[in-house]
Amino acid sequence: MTAVHLSDLVSIIIPTYNQKPTFLEAAIKSAYFQSWPDIQIVVVDDGSTPSQEDVVERCQKDCPVPRVGTREWTYHWQENQGVAGALNTAIGLSEGDWITWLPSDDLYMQDKVAFQLQEMGDHMISYTSFELGIPQCMETHAAAQYPSREKLFDNLRQHCFINAATVMWHRKIFDEVGGFDMNIVHAQDYEFLLRCAERFNFSAVAEPLVRRRVHQGQMLNTLKTEEERLKKEADMAYLMERYGAGGHVWIPHGKKEQL
Repeated sequence: MTAVHLSDLVSIIIPTYNQKPTFLEAAIKSAYFQSWPDIQIVVVDDGSTPSQEDVVERCQKDCPVPRVGTREWTYHWQENQGVAGALNTAIGLSEGDWITWLPSDDLYMQDKVAFQLQEMGDHMISYTSFELGIPQCMETHAAAQYPSREKLFDNLRQHCFINAATVMWHRKIFDEVGGFDMNIVHAQDYEFLLRCAERFNFSAVAEPLVRRRVHQGQMLNTLKTEEERLKKEADMAYLMERYGAGGHVWIPHGKKEQL
């Protein structure tokens, strides 16, 4: 159990790879204008060509409003390591008591961090409801509170109903369970959530605090290729063996193939 304090620093980590500049700018600014007083922004560029450092610098120039507590932004370019590698680098560069993952094409509501911490209770992990669609909300996905860790874990093994973009972790979580598995290509978020749920229950926030973007360039569309679908199948086979997770391979055309 970890108490929340107003002095707590929250690191918002933003991995990016060849992201559309306007999407990345919008994501960064949604992190910058959080109402929580102490924010650190960490952008890890996972091998973009060209690098996206100019996008970050432009955002810094566009955000002249002084924010008490906002730390110096961190930008780091690295050779491509995939999503898990970029997340692990970002976590290593972060300094926050709490860590959240903002995908570079999504948006946080202005009170996301503050409200999520307010609702943390005695938990060290929480997730929230979220909206799908930018700028128009097409649908809302609700977050349910489970009475015990066992109940959460059992339900999570059936399907991944938690969107990792909504999750907040205390730094101690990474000390206890490790980082993201770099051997997993398309289900690294699901695997990490299962690993966390083996040990911890999560707090759920009913308020939708994240807006997810739907577009042709997002990573899930790589599953249209046979090579990437096979990688996803391998990921899900591992999750079935390791956690007893039933699941399916999601295909962009709307079908679901049982493993």
